[in-house]
Amino acid sequence: MKSFVDAGLVADITEASKSWADEVSPEALAFNTYYDKVYGSPYIISGTYLYYNKEIFRKYGLDFPKTYDELMDVCETLKNNGIIPFALGNKSKWPGAQHFVHLSMRLGGPDIFQRALDGDVKFTDPAFIKAGQMLQDMVDKEYFPAGVNGINYDTGGSRMMFYTEKTAMILQTSGFLSNCKAENPDFYKTKLGVGMYPEIEGAPGKSTDILSGENAFSVSASCEHKDIAAKLVGFLSTDEQYQKDLVAGGTLGSRLGLETEEPLLKTAMTILDNATYMQNYVDQTLNPELAEKHKDTVQALFGKTMTPREAAEEMQKVYEATK
Repeated sequence: MKSFVDAGLVADITEASKSWADEVSPEALAFNTYYDKVYGSPYIISGTYLYYNKEIFRKYGLDFPKTYDELMDVCETLKNNGIIPFALGNKSKWPGAQHFVHLSMRLGGPDIFQRALDGDVKFTDPAFIKAGQMLQDMVDKEYFPAGVNGINYDTGGSRMMFYTEKTAMILQTSGFLSNCKAENPDFYKTKLGVGMYPEIEGAPGKSTDILSGENAFSVSASCEHKDIAAKLVGFLSTDEQYQKDLVAGGTLGSRLGLETEEPLLKTAMTILDNATYMQNYVDQTLNPELAEKHKDTVQALFGKTMTPREAAEEMQKVYEATK
């Protein structure tokens, strides 16, 4: 959104937001605030979770991992029993990037991407290179399906691998909750578990540092009726019934105080409520050129066509050319 704001394409709705700003998630509102002005009205807030098959975990006596070493032990047990640890479809690039981002945040601290964007560290920082090495190590150990870059999450490829129990875990946004509820309600009710990506012992990142984001409505700068439009987008963020309907469908609304009796949604909401840091989805935080390079280089890491250092150097090169 910042690039749209800088281009003068989005209307400033700060004044209108004063009537509803205290009713929505402050983190979601912050994602829509630039130069101390509000440019968007969040109606959905999202987090990224490590989903797992509770039945498979019970069958093999596995506890949900709290550390990266425990996660690797879980992966090895699953692999030894003929189960691929992670479902992943990375044809559209962004699903695989979530693995790299979590590793980078755990290794370098939750704000490592923001510090790189601000120029305080480089994209060749050891945390980014180490994250790439750890990612490729998991590829080498066959913890992901073969040919992940040809599997499409957006059309359901990796989700089906998870539902059919060929895999035991999937790292995905909270949108997966509504997908699973609609596509396989029995699995959703009886087998799906929700947790946080584990910490790396000795590293600064915490499991409560969340990769997150939101969907928001903005008002075009060319809108002839900005005041009315601003009221409409505020309504979509705060109307209690509209927001309850979102939650009933498996989506996390941005309105504060929403409640649900569904255990999975309640867990997902609690994780967001207890977050110590919320990093906006990196491909939405970086400028367009750098965001595409980020996704391209991570896809290359999965395909083993680029080394972690080469990927980091490519990122830094594009950053310097576009900052």
